[in-house]
Amino acid sequence: MTAVLWWNQHRRKAALPVACFTGVLVWFAAARRGNLPSNRAGTPLQHIANAHETSAELQKNPEQEVLQSQAPREIAETLRTDPRGTQPEDRAPVWSFLQKPEGLVFGKEGEWLLGADEALNWLRGAEQAAAEVEDGLVGLALEQKLPSALREHALQHLGLWAEEHPAGPRVADALKTVSMAEASSPLSGIALAALFRSGFASQEKAWIQKQGLHLATSKEAHPLSRSLALQILGQSKAAEAEPIARSLFKGAATVQEKIGALQVLRWVGTAETLAWLGVVSEETEPLTAAAQRQTLQILKERWTRRE
Repeated sequence: MTAVLWWNQHRRKAALPVACFTGVLVWFAAARRGNLPSNRAGTPLQHIANAHETSAELQKNPEQEVLQSQAPREIAETLRTDPRGTQPEDRAPVWSFLQKPEGLVFGKEGEWLLGADEALNWLRGAEQAAAEVEDGLVGLALEQKLPSALREHALQHLGLWAEEHPAGPRVADALKTVSMAEASSPLSGIALAALFRSGFASQEKAWIQKQGLHLATSKEAHPLSRSLALQILGQSKAAEAEPIARSLFKGAATVQEKIGALQVLRWVGTAETLAWLGVVSEETEPLTAAAQRQTLQILKERWTRRE
């Protein structure tokens, strides 16, 4: 299960093809959290489809779910309830669990993050407390003293909230702030991706493309942020994405970056890229070579029809 599929399972409506960001976030999740339990499908962001479905599942076998939950028992008990029927005092301990990660133990970060994701998803289901949810998620995303991995989760949930609800301007401001201030970390690209998928995407199109171009070409940017920014430019059909993707494909150090660059070329590749890819030596790494052949075939079919 990729991080892309996590996003699509946690959202309530589709806005982008599942292919967007494939090979980028999944690489990052696997690289950082490869020791996760196998039943969690390789990413700490995978546990429940949404808070409403979870409530129904818990009614079927609540005791088993409590035992499986990675959150502390007292928090897990709260997560068994329907968040739509809760009061501020019910949600306060869950926010505290996230804001003061005292249970985060070295060597067990993955398990703790699974519990944190359960809590974030549950809190996002408290639609009757929109202002509280927005303030809480924004606070987690901006708090630099919190573990980066928790902030990544908060950013993605914040993007989902802003996709599903008419979020306030503070949400967009927070996503933009993190993207600009955290360029050397994955947070920058994750925040930009969250903004790109949010309800602010149309009104912030110019800013997203400008920041995407900056990150995609910045040597100081984290590799994940560069890759995500390039994917966003490609999905936006930005002409600037083509030369950047070609350069990344030739100079990338990882298979994931190369495959990500090829995906962008499938979206924006012109006849010039077709000619260029036709004379580029085939990669020796099997996955990259297969993606390279597929990209070449797609571009051949596209530009042969236009001749």
